[in-house]
Amino acid sequence: MSTGNGISPVIATVIIVAVAIALAIAFAFWISGLLSATGYGTRPIKLAIYSDLELYGEYFVVLIKNLGSDTVYIDKLFIDGKPVSYIFDAQTYPTPGEARWFYESGGGIVIYINPGETVQVKGVIKNISLEPGVTHQLSIHTTLGLEFHRELNAKVVSPVAFPSGGVVAYDTGLKDPNDPDKRIILIFLKMENQWQDNLEIYKVEFYNPETREKLGEQEIDPPITIAPGSCWEPTRLTDLIKVSFNPGEYIVNVTWRCGERGGGLASFIAVSSEVVKAYVIYITEDDEDPSDVINERYPAWYRDPQPVFNELSKFFEVIHISKMSQLKDFIEDPLDGPFIVINIHSESFPIPKEYIDNAPGGDLNSKVAAAVQEWYGKVKDAVSGHMWVWVHPCGYPFWGTANKRYARSTPCNPSDTAVSWTDSWGYDYINWWSNLNRCTGGARGASVGRNGAVWAGLEGFSGNGAHNDLIGGTEYIDEINKFFGVNLPKETYGWATVDVSSECGSQNYTSRIIVYYRDIDSGAISSDYFDPIIYSIGIGNGYYVIVSLARPQWWPGGAPANYDELAAQLTVYTAIHTYIY
Repeated sequence: MSTGNGISPVIATVIIVAVAIALAIAFAFWISGLLSATGYGTRPIKLAIYSDLELYGEYFVVLIKNLGSDTVYIDKLFIDGKPVSYIFDAQTYPTPGEARWFYESGGGIVIYINPGETVQVKGVIKNISLEPGVTHQLSIHTTLGLEFHRELNAKVVSPVAFPSGGVVAYDTGLKDPNDPDKRIILIFLKMENQWQDNLEIYKVEFYNPETREKLGEQEIDPPITIAPGSCWEPTRLTDLIKVSFNPGEYIVNVTWRCGERGGGLASFIAVSSEVVKAYVIYITEDDEDPSDVINERYPAWYRDPQPVFNELSKFFEVIHISKMSQLKDFIEDPLDGPFIVINIHSESFPIPKEYIDNAPGGDLNSKVAAAVQEWYGKVKDAVSGHMWVWVHPCGYPFWGTANKRYARSTPCNPSDTAVSWTDSWGYDYINWWSNLNRCTGGARGASVGRNGAVWAGLEGFSGNGAHNDLIGGTEYIDEINKFFGVNLPKETYGWATVDVSSECGSQNYTSRIIVYYRDIDSGAISSDYFDPIIYSIGIGNGYYVIVSLARPQWWPGGAPANYDELAAQLTVYTAIHTYIY
């Protein structure tokens, strides 16, 4: 708030009279509009409201003066008939003043105004929309049971610029890795400095909304500095103020100073005990036929998925989809997000046998193509329609599929995929890499290939040939490293993927795409150079996060010892970044 000494012209003076009078006289007062509630007492109560309804983000300020001879106690405020969520503060005016509030057990904050005093009241709103330039009705309720009402014009007060300015605290639902009982809270500021001195945002304070007890504070180091006449709002994740709270309700007060002025911008936040879910698809039991359960894991580029589980569990409630029946239900009857889904299997995403059995076609090639198209179409519908963030780690997205029952029931002849489930891709590469039987491991790329990504919703793009190309991180990798305190590499190796450069060009951020790594290999095919290799792309109401890390068995110079950990971190942190954005 400003600490200026001037008081704006009186907008409204409302008189409440509480005397011991006959019912008929009380009725006469009521019918004339002088009283809005029957009162009692021995002296008149006279209050004046100065100024408009001043808006500071999610809270408002109003000046109330006691023109009577007795102290007045105010226990409730209403706007447009709805109770103000919390009275955040009340001080004598001009500021800095003395506190004029106390906490009454079971009753909340009570404001008191001594005779002749003007008190600046700050109220925090919740589920009430206050727009500048709109008239709202302010109602004051005293402990005597009296109310009075006044129409006030809402206006924006410096240093905050609207329409979307002010401060908003956002519960991400993510656990704090340093204290899993807490949730990561992001505080958004949008401000304009309308004064002549630098405006500094330097501290965040946390209060109990009922008792106004200060629960803690966190310095902003270095402070956010806004030059005179300049606007400021976040352009990067690192511009947001990150704090952690235990579940509960809080008033968040962001404090500022500007020359000799000083004050705060408050916001209400309810922090849920619930944690965002992350579903990990890693099938280790094919129970589609309950009488013949196959207890063997499905092929995956990840030989050890545990690092993914470990990294995810720092932030999410992790749910392992381990059975084919669970996967089928998960895709066919999708839950509403937002949440993360990680397909550990990468290119060889498992398909239920039922889809192939029921698919049209005279040979296995045509049946597989029809079945996978239907299955991947359901993935697309789940992601786009239910706010999923679907993560594809390693290799080309949706390149193939896998089913152990067909692999076991058809001849193993990789050169004849019209009758053999297992093709050369499954036999020579992924089954072998997964330490599974080359014939019965379950992987198949034939009849799918690059069509898989198209069936999953990435139509309109071609695929590139960036096999084992050197890739370089964009500013969003720098942002992830700084925000989460991790050390994702500035350079690593990528794989061929869906080429979205026709939509984003050289931009690393568009309304649909965030680019994390680009091809920077000097020996790359000219058409592949600078292609996005690791990125996220919007699809309907959801996102695909494509982490096309090079396949480990063809990694230049041999896969690094920490390959699984590297893949896990790239998978998890790009997913979180996309989820927050």
